[in-house]
Parts: sequence; C-alpha cells; structure tokens
Amino acid sequence: MKKACIISGFFLFSFCLLQCKNKSKLPPEQLVKDYFIAGIDSMDKSARYFKSLVTAPPYDSSKISEAFIALRNKYKTTELFAAYYTPETAKSLNGPPIESVDENDPHITEQPEGLQVIEALICDKESDKSELIRQTDILIGSLGRLKTLTQQQQFANPQIFDAIRDELFRTTSLGLSGFDAPLVQSSIMEVRTVYQSIDSVLSFYQNKDAASIIAYTRQTLQRAADYLLTNNNFITFNRLEFIQQFANPISGSLLTCAAELKVQLPGNNRPLKTTAKSLFDYAAYDADYYTAFSTHQSSPSKISLGQQLFYDPILSKNGSRSCASCHQPDKAFTDGVKTNSTFDRSNSLLRNTPTLVYAGLQPALFYDNRVKYLEDQARDVISNKDEMHGSLAEAAKTLSANAQYAAQFNTAFAVEATPVNATNILNALASYIRSLRPFSSAFDKYMLGDSTKLNADQVKGFNLYMGKAKCGSCHFMPLFNGAIPPEFREIETEVLGVPVHPNSKTIDGDLGKYNLRKTDLYKYAFKIPTLRNIALTAPYMHNGAYSTLEQVMDFYNKGGGAGQGVQIDNQSLAPDPLNLTPEEIKQVIAFMKALTDEK
Repeated sequence: MKKACIISGFFLFSFCLLQCKNKSKLPPEQLVKDYFIAGIDSMDKSARYFKSLVTAPPYDSSKISEAFIALRNKYKTTELFAAYYTPETAKSLNGPPIESVDENDPHITEQPEGLQVIEALICDKESDKSELIRQTDILIGSLGRLKTLTQQQQFANPQIFDAIRDELFRTTSLGLSGFDAPLVQSSIMEVRTVYQSIDSVLSFYQNKDAASIIAYTRQTLQRAADYLLTNNNFITFNRLEFIQQFANPISGSLLTCAAELKVQLPGNNRPLKTTAKSLFDYAAYDADYYTAFSTHQSSPSKISLGQQLFYDPILSKNGSRSCASCHQPDKAFTDGVKTNSTFDRSNSLLRNTPTLVYAGLQPALFYDNRVKYLEDQARDVISNKDEMHGSLAEAAKTLSANAQYAAQFNTAFAVEATPVNATNILNALASYIRSLRPFSSAFDKYMLGDSTKLNADQVKGFNLYMGKAKCGSCHFMPLFNGAIPPEFREIETEVLGVPVHPNSKTIDGDLGKYNLRKTDLYKYAFKIPTLRNIALTAPYMHNGAYSTLEQVMDFYNKGGGAGQGVQIDNQSLAPDPLNLTPEEIKQVIAFMKALTDEK
C-alpha cells in the first residue's frame, strides 16, 4: 500500500512538472490571455459572493461594502484588456452611473449599469434592495459576455503592450482622481491592483535580450505597489510625487520593453501617440487626429497662411471684424468680457468667448458640442450673421485677387488646380488653431523634471485638484478638459446649474445642448472646457457669470447650482458640498494659475 502511494505520488508530481513545462513553452500572448480569463473567472466568483451577501439576511452593510471593494479590485485586474479589446462590455461593467443618450437616436435613453451604479446603491441607505440585486445580476451577465468575447479574441504582443500603456495612462488620469469610485474612495488601492496586474503580465516575457529592462520595469512596478500600500489614503495621497517617481518612469520603460522585445506598437492614428514616453511629453498629442480627411492635416505653410487669415478682417462682411477681435492672444485667445457684442453692435452674443488654445485637442467644439471639426467651427462663425456675417465665396474671390495671398495658397495647397477656395480657407484657419498647443506652463515643465517650477502651495493644490476638490474627475489631466483619457475620442458635457449671476438662485436660461438634441438629459448641458490658461480667460462659465476664480471655486464648493438653491432636476454635478477650507481653495487656485503657458 505504501509503495503504491509512493508510485502514485511520483506520477502526480511528474504530471504536474510536465504541465508546468508545457505551460512554460506557451507563447507569452497565450499566457496573457489565460491570465486575463482567469481574472474574469475570479471576478465572477467575487460577484456571486457579493450577491449572496446582498440576498441572504441579515443585510450587513459593512460586509457588503468590503465585498464590493474587493469586487472592484477584481475588475481592476482585468480592466487593462477589457477596456482595450471590448470597450462596450467594459462600459457595462464600470460605466458612469448616469443615464446617457444614444448619439445615433436621441429618442433612446440608455440606462446605466455596472459597478458605479452598484456603488451608488450600496452607499444610499434608502436604495431599493431589489434594484441592487438586479444590477448585480446584470454585472454577472456582462462578465459572462466578457469571457465569451475574450475566448474568441486573438491576443498579439503589439496590442498587449498598447493595452498595458493605455491602462497606465488611464489610472494616472482617472484612477488617481477617483473618477470611477467617488463614494467608496478605493481608487488608490485599485491603482495598486493595476500595477500588480501589469507586473504579472510582464512576468510572462522571458527574453534574454530584454531581460534587463523587463527586470527594471517590474522592480519599479513592485516599488510603486509598495508605495501605494503604505500611502493609500485618498485625501492625503501625494499624486504628484507618485506620478513623478513611478507613473512616468514606468510608462517610458514599458516603451523600451516593447522595443527590446522587437514589438512594433500599433500606428499613431490616435490623439495620444504610441511613441509618447508619458502623458506629459511635449509632442505626445496629435491634433491632426481630429481632422476629417488626411488632406486636412497641418503643414507649416498652412499654419502660416491660417495665422495671417486669423488676424485679417477680410473674412467678415464689411472688413470690420477678424477672428482675433474676439480671440485675443494676450487673453489666451479669449476677449475678457462676459459676452461679446453682435456683429452690428445692437446686442450681446449668447455665450462667453472660449479659449482657442488647445481647441485642436478636442473631439467636439462649441459649448454644446455641435460640430466635430475646427473647419466646421470656423465656417459656423464666419457665416453667422451675429459674429462675422461673412461669405466664404466672396472671401475666396477677394483673396484670389490678392497676389500675396494667392501665392501663399499655391504653396499651402500646391496639388490643387484652384487652391483659393472656401474649403482651403477653413482648413488653413483650422491648421493655425491646431498649432496653438504650447504645453509650456510651469506645470508642464515640472512634470518633465524641473521640480523648481511649482511651489509648495501649487503642489498641494494639484493634489487637492485630483483628490478632495474632485476637479480632476471632470477636467481630466493632462489636457484639463472633458476629453476622456486615454483615448481622448469623447468629450463630456455637464449640467452644473449655473445661475444668471453669482448671487442668484435663478438658472441661466440657455438650454445648452438641449437646443440641438431635444432630450431632457441635455437641458442646461455644456461642454467641459480646458482649464489651461484659466488665469487669463475670465470671466468664467458659458454665460460669463463669474468674474473671479474665487467665485467659481465657491460655486463648486457649495455643490453647484443645486447645492445653493437653484431649482434644477437634472444636475449631473454632485450637489454635495466639497467642504474645502479657504486655505485649500487658495491652493487649488494657485495650482490652476500654474497652468498658464509661458509666452
């Protein structure tokens, strides 16, 4: 009997050893896929355990909260590939907890689902338990769909490394701000889970040519995980220190890992270039991504021509107004007034003049997101009778008769038989505006390694901005607008409940995006603008209601319009006070002033 057990044990050991050897012979792509599927299974198990706590009496809110945080961490193990390969399913698992409108059919309202909806339900003591169970069932169903899609998905090294870097950028911009866990504030430990997951993926790449850089990257990931474990308080976490010491070096070394493994990352047909070492590289972003056609991409000659046209009143009806009349360079291409006057000076325009700096890095334009391309924005403004009241056809005739302009158009659009036309006028203007992205602020220089550029209050202000003040969960770093990282293909609108003036409880009458898409969700909804150069662009908000940053911060600190008594049913900004102290408000403002580009 003893001999039989020894023989049986020997064969079992041999079988396990053989399995390990066979596993080690698998290509890393397959090992990564297996790891991802195992993560999905683990999350499914965690979701079912969470459901058992919700359904079985007694209802223990403490245990349920702990199980929910564990469930979110399980999701973060899988997020890097779920978000990359199956973004719609990832949205079902962890999308925003608010209703949305189908962009193809404004009559269809999509109901939210996933972890963020569950978070809101478990944090609301008066929530419907049956709805919590229903949402958990939906989550489990989405996990089943994710596993099926993953099993069918072909994993390849270029996409794997692309997904890893995307996830690193996602956690830097969104995770550190608490974007998807605003109530339980578990995001710091979730970032740790992501870093551990990336480390696990890298462990599958055993290549002697890349051994050194992989070892360095894994060691840095492990040190980052230790840092996050030790410093895991959402409010006090030093995000700036973490980004400089860990996030930026790791994103750069991952690029080197791919190069030494001879992995060619996917092409640069995206806003954030795959060649960017970090989110903060000077040349990390490609404004030409936001063009309708490849022929509309910028060139030095187009930019030069567009700059001249920008300052020339020739595009307006009577030659009395240029683009620069309302977009003045010394005010970061705004005008310093609440709302500018109409073309005939008889009235005021409806909305405050937005900055054009970094306008080229947005997937939608105007306060109501009504156009996608800068060319269309320029057309709208030039032809609008209240703004420039111009005619592109007439402008083209006038420009054709001007020898200097004709020569510039011939250079900029050399392949065309008749280069002076409406389309090229708009493209030249748009090319100039796309060039307005200097990334030369004190913040930018600090993030590239010059630690003298921010003072102590500005550092504290950044950490408040990304944490307690919740600014970074809407104005996403590093563009500080509403374009959602790391894809930057969608830009958010918000309903803030902005009043007619600071001391009023009457909401401003401009219905915003609702004027374009007649659905109640869009009433009073406006695009989230960039905060870069915010110190130069007063007055603030779509209606210019606030003349100082202190007034703006007071508005947000009180919970927006609803938080201070404005009657509005669909405010998307949380109406709860932020409880920022006067000193903290000063520090946030000090940081925002560090976003001013140096001339």
